[in-house]
Amino acid sequence: MKPPLSITPATAAGILACAVGVPSSLAKDFGDYLSYSVGNLAIQPQYAQTEIYTDNLFLSNGANRVGDLTSVFSPGLKLQYGADGRNEMHFSAGHDEFVLVDNGDKNTHQDRMAFDLKMVVSRFTIEGQDSVSWMSSFIGGVLNQTRQLVDRRVWTDNWKVTYDWTAKTDFYLVGLHQDTDYQTGLRLFDQNDLKATLGTSYLMTAKYRLLVEGFYGQTALNSNVTGLSSPPFSSVYGGYVGARGEFTRKLSGDLRVGYEQREFNGGKSVAAQTPAISADLIYAFRPKTSLTLLYSRSSAPSPQVGSQFQIADTVGINVNQSVGSSGKWMLRAHANYVTSAFNSGSDPKIDQTRDDQYLRAGLTLLYQPRAWMNWSLGYEFENYTFQFRDAVAAKSFVLPQYHANRVTLALAIGY
Repeated sequence: MKPPLSITPATAAGILACAVGVPSSLAKDFGDYLSYSVGNLAIQPQYAQTEIYTDNLFLSNGANRVGDLTSVFSPGLKLQYGADGRNEMHFSAGHDEFVLVDNGDKNTHQDRMAFDLKMVVSRFTIEGQDSVSWMSSFIGGVLNQTRQLVDRRVWTDNWKVTYDWTAKTDFYLVGLHQDTDYQTGLRLFDQNDLKATLGTSYLMTAKYRLLVEGFYGQTALNSNVTGLSSPPFSSVYGGYVGARGEFTRKLSGDLRVGYEQREFNGGKSVAAQTPAISADLIYAFRPKTSLTLLYSRSSAPSPQVGSQFQIADTVGINVNQSVGSSGKWMLRAHANYVTSAFNSGSDPKIDQTRDDQYLRAGLTLLYQPRAWMNWSLGYEFENYTFQFRDAVAAKSFVLPQYHANRVTLALAIGY
């Protein structure tokens, strides 16, 4: 019996160097070929190879559960202009090619691009990001009972302009645009969000700021099915008070508490009111151990049922543990739990009120032998359940509950 094949990071770099025509004698300095400078412009090619095994490819239940191994080939490119931390621009583009072992008819691909900018002009700071992704994947729900890939374009713009009025006080305006456009024929509503936030912050100490802000936004939903009318658009408004910065020697982050109200416009208005909470906190237990806590509570329209709201609570926990003294090994654990309460919706004959629970948790071991290379091995568990409050609605909607296990092995090359 032959021993298992072992590929070290140095061997992998040598193989890739030969593949792109780099002499083997220079393979030990392969990182030199992953960043090119032309004046203030840095050009950085990227590549990632990922192997994913899942026991539930289509996020289904019962007889529809199918396991498969997927290979993902991900070439990409990054451009960076400027490197002083005050005036910088970045552009990245990538492609993902998905190849399945047993379900080759479901092979697919995705593309993505992103641009971000930070610019300081006198007392003004302008920073933000534009991104667009053309995605194709299984997303769960009724569609995956038919094993259907869901193609959609996701476009996001998030920009902030800050004016430093004094050494301690600033004013800022944040604009957010998000647009999800599903393929024609799907019983999912396209969603377009616009939101503006006006705020001010005051430097209480050298380490943290107090802030107050208010926001207003609108969401438009559009039908992808002929004969199915689009729901009325909804508006949302509210505000926060909070703080951001370093609160103690070990605790830092951003914490906001407020209130929001969302309502459909036109006709009989249905409203959803809720406390609005946003937390992004980091606690450093020790130099090698840190915990990140994420929490949010907010409202949104349903992507499938007209004139239906959901109020979602999202809790995320991430733990980073450095392993050993080399600084090359890292152990990461994560858990994300979401509860969503949906109201009845627009159909007066059926009470479509339901409660959803979604859990995603996993553990990943990372190894970074070079600044331009990292390996990772991870396990992840995903579980989705729901409960309709009305027995008639439970029988009327074929909405599968599911769970899935995944094992991922990945190699990423590039800065």
